[in-house]
Amino acid sequence: MHRLFHNRPLEARGFIRFADRGDRRLLDPHRLLEEWVTHYHTALRTRLNPRRFEGDTDALQRADLNNYDAYWGGEVAADKLTRMLKPALFTIYAREPIARLVAAHRLRARPRGPIEVLDVFWKLPPEPDHPDVAPPPLAYADLLATRDGRGIEAAKIIYDRLIEPAVPSRMLVNSFGLPPGRATRDIDFGVAVESWEQFQALTLTLGSLLLTKLKNALFSRRRRRLVTLYCDEV
Repeated sequence: MHRLFHNRPLEARGFIRFADRGDRRLLDPHRLLEEWVTHYHTALRTRLNPRRFEGDTDALQRADLNNYDAYWGGEVAADKLTRMLKPALFTIYAREPIARLVAAHRLRARPRGPIEVLDVFWKLPPEPDHPDVAPPPLAYADLLATRDGRGIEAAKIIYDRLIEPAVPSRMLVNSFGLPPGRATRDIDFGVAVESWEQFQALTLTLGSLLLTKLKNALFSRRRRRLVTLYCDEV
């Protein structure tokens, strides 16, 4: 991402603010992400040495790309992250050289082949749960560029689940070294459930706890009011 933007233009466009001691403060991470997605395809992707191949895509999907210092992007990344998209285009981001990957899976160069290989350009730690997948913002950008309804729907899911909650910490701290700060002091929790039935049971339980707490708060407030009135009358 740092190859698309530099700190001073970011400041001029209102994305960051420099403090007196040189500290940088991020102001609008979500708008910055959307601008990055737009510029990625016009300013960077074409310079990533894109190459097309054909081959056994089923076998390729079963391969461990970590062995080749490579990562899935686009539709395969969406399949691994959401399990809601059957890939038709197989995008791989790899570090040079790719000869071992090509030879191991007998890939054959073809201008319009379904396998696309591009150069890795980021320096971020792998995703803990999906170490063979490119950073979610990049998968999101790849999917939006397809202009395909399936890809756009998968992009929205990736954004809602993985990007929007973590834009400051993942994209901006790692790419720019910008401290995102903290807008509120509340603490958010996430709970994973395996079925709709579990979700309903959890909702009912939390709703019951919230109702009980609200009743206690109202009773406590009413009791304090009664005590105050009694003391005033005495």
